[in-house]
Amino acid sequence: MGIRENIANHLMKYKTERGLSVRELAEELNVGLGTIQNCLKGRGNLRLDTLFHLADQMGIPTEELFLPPDHLRNRQKDAKEHLLELKQLMEGVE
Repeated sequence: MGIRENIANHLMKYKTERGLSVRELAEELNVGLGTIQNCLKGRGNLRLDTLFHLADQMGIPTEELFLPPDHLRNRQKDAKEHLLELKQLMEGVE
């Protein structure tokens, strides 16, 4: 999945969680409707200041826009699995 798709997915997740229309999403994020429409379609090139603004309005770090929305959940799941495996290994050592 590419960066544009990741940004689109973050916007769609934000939109869905809040029950917003595309127009309401644009208004809430204080960004032009055309910009939001293009982002949701994975098109266009956003300026860096627009990316900073979107992330700030959504309450996430800017770099998170470039990653899939579920990346943190996956990393937490992986970490938990590794800790459980380590615990099992350590319980077997005396």
